[in-house]
Parts: sequence; structure tokens; C-alpha cells
Amino acid sequence: MTAEFSPTLSRVKGWDGDPFPSSEDVERVMVTLTPRIFAEKQRLFVIDVLRLIRNYRVTHPGAEKRQLRKAAEALEKARAALTALPVPHPATHNLVCELARVRDSCKRRAGRMEVKRSGGRLVEAAQKKIAAEMAMNMLLFCGEKPTLSREGAYFKLAALLFEVATGKPGDLERACAKYCAEAAADGYQTPQRQRKNPWNFTP
Repeated sequence: MTAEFSPTLSRVKGWDGDPFPSSEDVERVMVTLTPRIFAEKQRLFVIDVLRLIRNYRVTHPGAEKRQLRKAAEALEKARAALTALPVPHPATHNLVCELARVRDSCKRRAGRMEVKRSGGRLVEAAQKKIAAEMAMNMLLFCGEKPTLSREGAYFKLAALLFEVATGKPGDLERACAKYCAEAAADGYQTPQRQRKNPWNFTP
């Protein structure tokens, strides 16, 4: 996960003519975010995220799993090519290690995935996952520290993104927790749910 984001999806995907989201839709999300100097980038980020969630389609059962496996193969080839250099640069060691880490992450994710038939529930689950991931990145982009708190900004923003994009209200607590668990398993730092102090005092 990273707080860096270059909002160019609208131009790449050719979504400039898409009337969704409306300015009212964007504003519903914008008012929940910390104001930044780069407000226009923030606005484009919101537009792209809402379109990603709304336009998600299941193309073919197992397509994502195959893509992950292909990515793992490509990463392994790149790692092997760097390892085979006759006089490798010292800086390549870290890159080789990172390629191996991401390769293993792709393999683990592919191994955990169960191929299911396309359907409404599958699409909705994927849309919630996108909302959970993008809410995390959006908060990081705004300089905030997301938490796994029911009253925190992370759950609320993810639910708002899903609702604005799909028109359906939804509880995204499970989707957010699942996304954080998967990200943590892949080696990323993620917020942890804080335990309540049973003695009700501050150490």
C-alpha cells in the first residue's frame, strides 16, 4: 500500500465523457476528507475510485487467478535475469528481494482464490473489496492514519464509496478487515484493531 497516487485513470480509460459521478456525488466524498493543497488531484482520485467500483465487471471465472499466476511468472523471469548479471550492482540486491516478495505474494493470493461462477454476489463482494482498498489509499493520500475502529474514518469512507458508486448501502467492516488481513499477509503495514482496556484506565 502506498499514499502516492497519480490520478490518470479517467484519461487512460477514456472516461472523460462519463456523466458519473455527478458533482454532488463527488462532494459527498470530498467533505469527509482532509483538505489538501492538491485538491484537484484529490477530486480526480475520488472520481476514478467511484468509477472503478461502479464499472467493475466479472469477465470470466478464474481470470484474476490466471493473471496473478502470469504476474508471478513474469516477476520470476525478471528476478532471474537480475540474478544472472555477471557483475550485479549492489542496489540490485534489494530489487531482487522485492521482486521475490511480490512474486510470492501473487502465488499466495492465487492459491487462496476459489474460482466461482459469475453472479451478483461475486460482483458486490469485489466492489466492496475495491472500496476497502481505495478507502485505505485515499486516507493515506490525505495524510491520515486509518484505524480498524467501527467509529473511525476508514469504515465510514469505504461504506460511503460503495454506496455512492452502487446506490446501495452496505456494511464494509468485514471487507475492510479482510483487505487489511490480506495486505498484512503480503508484508504491508496495516492498521490493527485496538483492544478495549478492561480496566478503563490509561497506562
